Amino acid sequence: MSKGGLIEVAKIFCLIFYGFVFISILSFSNIDAVVITPVTNISMLGGQYFFKTEPGSFGGNIDLFFTPVINFTPDNALLPICTFTYRGTKDVQELVGGGTLTQETADLGISLKYVNKFSDTLKGKIKTGYKFEYLKETKDEEWTKGLFDYNKIIVGLELEKLLGSGNLLLGYDYYQMKYPNYSSLVSEYGTTIDTTTYSEISQNAGKNVLDYNTNDIFVEFIHNYSETTSIKFNYDLAYKYFVDQKIVTEQGKFGTDKRNDLVHYLGAGINRILNKRNNIIDITDSITVYTSNQNSYDANNTKFIPDFYGFIQNNFTPSLKICFGNIQNPNIINFYFDIAYRQYTGRLAQDPSGIYKSEKIHQTTTTLGLSLSFPVSSIKGLTAKISSNYRTTESNMKYEKNYRYNYYVTNYFVGLEWRN
Repeated sequence: MSKGGLIEVAKIFCLIFYGFVFISILSFSNIDAVVITPVTNISMLGGQYFFKTEPGSFGGNIDLFFTPVINFTPDNALLPICTFTYRGTKDVQELVGGGTLTQETADLGISLKYVNKFSDTLKGKIKTGYKFEYLKETKDEEWTKGLFDYNKIIVGLELEKLLGSGNLLLGYDYYQMKYPNYSSLVSEYGTTIDTTTYSEISQNAGKNVLDYNTNDIFVEFIHNYSETTSIKFNYDLAYKYFVDQKIVTEQGKFGTDKRNDLVHYLGAGINRILNKRNNIIDITDSITVYTSNQNSYDANNTKFIPDFYGFIQNNFTPSLKICFGNIQNPNIINFYFDIAYRQYTGRLAQDPSGIYKSEKIHQTTTTLGLSLSFPVSSIKGLTAKISSNYRTTESNMKYEKNYRYNYYVTNYFVGLEWRN
């Protein structure tokens, strides 16, 4: 889809979006009873990103969240939500099954959420939304022309139930992911790229090979042991079915069956308020089990690799929030540490020249993050912020023509954040 086409789709969706909001407001006979409460969060940070020893140019990050919360009655509310994010610095993102270096990213999302309170202990929520995301892998690449740009449509519903000192949330989401540039750009690459990647994107495997639909069910339970301590458990099950990506066979050809993936996510955490200054320690651990029926065939080495995308990953993340200064409007230090270990179930490790080993790929990613925010006293809700993090990834996979498996990155940012 062209840039103009994307803009037209966005305009149409915006008209529907705000039209629905307007009609919803007018549907209530007592218009004076409607209360609109705007909620805004804007963050503007500038800084620099270092990939290994290579410094990147200075860039900016922008985050915007806005919703005019429309309360029709104490039991009914509508939340039109608009989000915008821009990342003007390099980053390594996981795209099509591996780490890819991106130069800039931007996304725009608009959604509606309707909340109905059935009783003092039960709420229901319905939501729908649309999102564009644009990624530039090179500085000279045009916006809306990126190979991995995507559009996402989502609908979902949730039920939230209070259970004594706990809270239970059940939900279902359905969403579609579409990559409008992928099939149109693949022909420009031909067979000059590596054979593994070419097998994944070849038109012989289908036209819209990255597009997929997802059914996602999730459950979350929070139990409050006391006023200062709570625990959380959550489980998420997502079934992804690809609309046009065929399975790679052991002979290196494409079969008739299409790819489908299953993702299990199980998480647990504990949150504790340490004192009256609202210092908080939070510890979470999660396990992701990703299975797929898709394989890969490396024609250069005549190597068939079953279960190419499957992996098991564990993330352990402790964090600490420290407040100091004015109790009502404190300075805040946030520190977090995350260590993630991923073991691929089928993907084989290779040496730097591409020769396959007998062992499966494993990867360890460690992240350290630190931020400091302090209020700007002259403007309510405005804070100055300084943040930095360091991430390192190590793997037994040494062949990196396709994806990044071994790297370290550092960044720092300074800017302002405003909340109302």
